[in-house]
Amino acid sequence: MVSLDRIRQLEAEIGDADVDLLQNTPVDNLAKLFAKKFQMAVPELDVDHQSVHRHEKQIDVSQDPRSVVLMGSPPYVTGIEVKVEIPFTGDREMFGIQLIMPSHPYADVRDSSLILSFDGLDLNEDDIRRKINDNVALIQHHLESLRSDASGLNNKLPGKARSAIEERRRELGIS
Repeated sequence: MVSLDRIRQLEAEIGDADVDLLQNTPVDNLAKLFAKKFQMAVPELDVDHQSVHRHEKQIDVSQDPRSVVLMGSPPYVTGIEVKVEIPFTGDREMFGIQLIMPSHPYADVRDSSLILSFDGLDLNEDDIRRKINDNVALIQHHLESLRSDASGLNNKLPGKARSAIEERRRELGIS
């Protein structure tokens, strides 16, 4: 799906390319230029530079069967919220690609950082570390799946670009 979208975008951009560019630039150079622009750069997480922030938070326990909330009392108790910021390199849009997987991690993507958030009432250091590791492992698994798809697409792009450029040049009467 994503591969087809990228190929369509590549072909559309070549279809709209400036005539002078098509006429005055060697086909191989143009194909490399367009292929590079539409390559998928799957993010690499820099977990060695992650930062963890904890703070107290009022947590709604009204739906928690373990909690007793008396009528008229607020259903909030003090717990801990943890936010983990993990820097990454690569194309941030790749985090939005949904794969068919048994579990999907959730994180906010900001510029070049991924933000994981979770909270709880009785979180200790082991719980926090386990939650971080579990979420990072799910995200890494997701990215690994994307890498194989991206590799296939990235290998096809130069040929697709070349074909689209040659077709456009024929349409314009450029030899």
